[in-house]
Amino acid sequence: MVMPLLLALVSATSTPALTVRDIVEVTDLSGLTASPDGRWVAFRTERPSIAANGDRISWYVVPTDGGSAPRRVGDGGGALFNAAGELQTEVPIWAPDSTAFYARALRGAAVQIWKYPVRGAARQASHDPANVETVTLAPDGRALLYQVGASRTELDKAEQRSDDDGVVVDASVDMTQPLLRGAWVDGHLASERLTGQWFNHGNLLWQTPVRTMRLPIGLAPIRIGAERRVTVEQSYEGGHSHLGITMPDGRKVSCTLVVCANEAQASAIATGNGHELLVTTQDNARYQRLTLWDLDTGRSREVLHNAGLMSGGRDASAPCAVANRQAICVAATASGPPALVHVDLSNGRVMSVFDPNSRLRRAITTSAQRIDWTSTLGTRFSGQLIPPVGKPPASGFPLVINYYDCTGFLRGGLGDELPFLPLAQAGVATLCINEAHDPSGSHDAAWAYDQARAGIETIVDQLAAKGLIDRSRIGMWGLSFGSEIVMMMAMRTHLLAAASISTGQLEPAFYWTNAVRGRDTPEVMRQTWGVGDPDKDSDGWRRISPALNTNQIHVPLLMQVPEQEARWSMELLTKLSRSTTPVEMVAYGHEAHQKQLPRHKASAYQRNLDWFRFWLHGGVPPARRNEDQYHRWISLAERWRGAKSLDLAHP
Repeated sequence: MVMPLLLALVSATSTPALTVRDIVEVTDLSGLTASPDGRWVAFRTERPSIAANGDRISWYVVPTDGGSAPRRVGDGGGALFNAAGELQTEVPIWAPDSTAFYARALRGAAVQIWKYPVRGAARQASHDPANVETVTLAPDGRALLYQVGASRTELDKAEQRSDDDGVVVDASVDMTQPLLRGAWVDGHLASERLTGQWFNHGNLLWQTPVRTMRLPIGLAPIRIGAERRVTVEQSYEGGHSHLGITMPDGRKVSCTLVVCANEAQASAIATGNGHELLVTTQDNARYQRLTLWDLDTGRSREVLHNAGLMSGGRDASAPCAVANRQAICVAATASGPPALVHVDLSNGRVMSVFDPNSRLRRAITTSAQRIDWTSTLGTRFSGQLIPPVGKPPASGFPLVINYYDCTGFLRGGLGDELPFLPLAQAGVATLCINEAHDPSGSHDAAWAYDQARAGIETIVDQLAAKGLIDRSRIGMWGLSFGSEIVMMMAMRTHLLAAASISTGQLEPAFYWTNAVRGRDTPEVMRQTWGVGDPDKDSDGWRRISPALNTNQIHVPLLMQVPEQEARWSMELLTKLSRSTTPVEMVAYGHEAHQKQLPRHKASAYQRNLDWFRFWLHGGVPPARRNEDQYHRWISLAERWRGAKSLDLAHP
């Protein structure tokens, strides 16, 4: 039985209005780790701030039994992002005596190890001239081992040489970025270099040999009922999942549980007695299940099945923290923001421990509804539908679709840019569809495109037949692979009335920009998308390139893309801008594949909200926030099909 998220909800007698700011500034929780003595769980909060245009990060501890409120123990420093724009989380390492834990933190210009006592002030523990890249516990348990590369001084000198001498453009130089200090690296604008695989990036001196340093932290740890992390490997064969687990002592076991074969594996963690694992799996709808598995007897027992995430954070693969037959987890549902909960592993009871998003929770007036269906190609799909409150109009609600991943709280889809809940509040239904995965475990773009199209068309037909949605007012947004599906639907179907993407598309310009000798782009394009050199494979490129199919695109298109991806998207923009099809591109400087800065996220959310309301409702708000924006859009609409077809007097 699927259990709803059990949280102590605040009375909704005075429901505040839901805003884009509320969605941008959702507080996430991560890094859940139990202390060696099993008494404490450390965790981190991450809250974007539009005012500060950055993330506010703090470390907390909470008793394992959840009997008292969490206590803040220190500032987590500035946010660190990877090359794709994803926030890097930290897994703290506890001191042997459980009086403190250690974690990396960005303070000023340096990324160093900091010590966070359960009681007392945090202090810097390492003072290396280079930034700390990774931290692990030494095998003897007496020290931390941390890795460093080039020093900050050496990196500054390399930046200056690049500025003074110019840059030799070879396979390591990403010419889509600003040439000098064009990306966020360790919290600061710096120059990057490609490290050899797809778009993996490193700093200017990434080839400097890594040094491993030792930082003593005390005597060998004594573990009393505390969690022990395990290594998990998952493979697919014959449509089933196969799960291999490496235990802390090096033993390798293969999960024989039914859930391991029928559901995607998220994480596993040893409970502390050496022979029992808490295994987390998730079904097709990204609902997570906690199962206790006794390795000695082979017996298992389901602890709970949550209608959403029940894990160690927004990352579904992060485990809960476990000690003394109790777990501290992060729980979230499609329409319920993340909160910290206590789970009694003996009976599955869930108790709220910490709810940093209580105001947002009170403002949410609609609930997501899980829907499952089978496409005309026979593929099973699952998604989350968020309808507006109240009865649909006679023609049905307008609908905006996102196709990719619907894990956890739907603040904006993968990349956080589609305002699901504000759209529902504005009278527009939204639908998030989980991507169909190839049973072989590979990624074949042609197969994925066909599956997505069939899945989308099938559910639109079903929802329209029920009178819930108006199939003449369908919009779609996507990032990365999701944006490819948006453009494929725009090129190959007549389903969409409005579209928005947040990623540059696969175009011949993309190929030539990224295929200089030494790059693996040609091979990746051949293996995944089945296309080669555009001069020799024009038919292949015409199958996937929106710029080569602008005569087939007749849907208003908004492009909110990072500056670097805007550079290879100019052919698409130029051709559409010279046609009658409405198009607008907004480029964001110093952004990665996924936008990092809160103000940029707020901008993208708001513009998507305005865009879909304009084209799907057929008008502009009477008290509009951005006059210039609506003047542009009205002009686009008039050129497209004449102002008489738009009722501009109503939102």
